[in-house]
Amino acid sequence: MQDIHDKAPKDVKVVLCGNKSDLGEERVVTAAEGGELAEEFGIPYFEASAKTGDNVSLLFMDLTKSIKESRLPRLLEFDSSLSSERRRKDAAKSHESAFRLGRGGESKNGPSAATTFESCCL
Repeated sequence: MQDIHDKAPKDVKVVLCGNKSDLGEERVVTAAEGGELAEEFGIPYFEASAKTGDNVSLLFMDLTKSIKESRLPRLLEFDSSLSSERRRKDAAKSHESAFRLGRGGESKNGPSAATTFESCCL
């Protein structure tokens, strides 16, 4: 665990997995020992078997959910900044379009719609 804390990013998610849970009496570490160690480190504990597939999906779903929940605020903040940038670019494009359209000036029926828009809204 010390290596993880020393070398991994600060927001890394860690779980302890007792693999080969299908071996029964041949196990080296009991489920109780694994659970106690996980509790000591304050991390989730899973019993899984790659051979039978027991709890493998559950383990990865739990880990994925934990990562998603921890990173969601940053993702929303990033998305918000992208949306602000997109709005700025869209506004600039609208201004360019109105400027180009407004060069037509007035028609015999008065100012063009683009000229009116440019004078009142930009």
